[in-house]
Amino acid sequence: MKRRNKVIVVMSVLVCVFAVGFGALALTAADRIRAKFKRVQAAVTILGRKQIALNGVVQQITEFKKTLDKGDAVNAEKLLDQILARKEVVSIAAEISREPAASNRFNPPIQASDEPIDNTFSVPRPTEIQGYSDHMMEPCITLDGKYLMFNNSNEPGAKTHIHLCQRLDTNIFKYIGELPGTVSDSKDMAPSVDNAGNLYYTCLKSYDRDLKSLYVGKLKDESVTGVQEVSGDISPKVQTWINMDCCISADGKTLVVSRARFDFGSIQPAESDLQMFVKGENGFALDPQSISVLKAVNSPALEYAPSLSADQLELYFTRAQRDLEGRLLMRILVSKRDKVSSPFGPPSVLGVIQGFVEAPTLPALNHELFFHKRDAEDGKFKIYRCERTR
Repeated sequence: MKRRNKVIVVMSVLVCVFAVGFGALALTAADRIRAKFKRVQAAVTILGRKQIALNGVVQQITEFKKTLDKGDAVNAEKLLDQILARKEVVSIAAEISREPAASNRFNPPIQASDEPIDNTFSVPRPTEIQGYSDHMMEPCITLDGKYLMFNNSNEPGAKTHIHLCQRLDTNIFKYIGELPGTVSDSKDMAPSVDNAGNLYYTCLKSYDRDLKSLYVGKLKDESVTGVQEVSGDISPKVQTWINMDCCISADGKTLVVSRARFDFGSIQPAESDLQMFVKGENGFALDPQSISVLKAVNSPALEYAPSLSADQLELYFTRAQRDLEGRLLMRILVSKRDKVSSPFGPPSVLGVIQGFVEAPTLPALNHELFFHKRDAEDGKFKIYRCERTR
């Protein structure tokens, strides 16, 4: 699965460097270190899944990487031995032996034909962005429908930032440029905005230090000011977990977040579910009803890229999963409810939206829906639009 690379956890980078470092080692030493490293990889995956703190382990892995880069196999192996001797690692030794390879652990397969279909929207058409021809991902249409935001490619190595366009016609936008105030030295992406112009988005500039990835600023006059971390208790407490993206309700009081876990060495999430946070005096906190409200939405598959309708009666999101033949299914679904105080019902797939599709977004009137899709011919991600027909 080629997932939107929201985060490249430090362990992912270490695996790549580690694989390259074997060239200068004798075969027996390389095999021995590789076997121990796989046990360390499994241990980090299990500890992360159990949400057990990884700070000490990650520091030792970082030191291991530096030592291996110097060609010091003896001390590199000693560092792996030290990690495997840690109390928290020894306590899960039996689980480490049973842990399957990451490639075998992707969420359970489904029969796609079993999913209900929602035919609310018309056949999508690609939008025209005048003055821009690169990748367009994770769109956000402002609630008044006048502006469209998106980020360019979020592949590793890409300089990923948020871009702004002004609407000229139903399906035509004029490219303005990178959104001032949101550009950092890291990846900036997946914007969402409320009625008051508060722009929420994902930024990885401090994640390695404090596990925070969601920021907010004030969108006004085609720029953003006062950017700061989203206040409250919303960030994960354990490395390998991240708030991957979010959407803010129109009234600014509810934040829906996709909380994801990455296996050691992977740039694809092993888990991702939606969580709901509510705003209080001290910022956002997990809604006590989050689990029950989203019970029908979350599944063993990956749920992410949420978008709430302005009245909060419809929740759109992306789900990724394999079918029974092993093919990757990327779908945009909608879950509905009769009133804001009720849980969301079982979701349905938007039947006219097919292919490698993600990241739905709607304006306040709910009369149209935007999303991104990978073009089958040139491989670029483009933004598509469809209209509500009923």
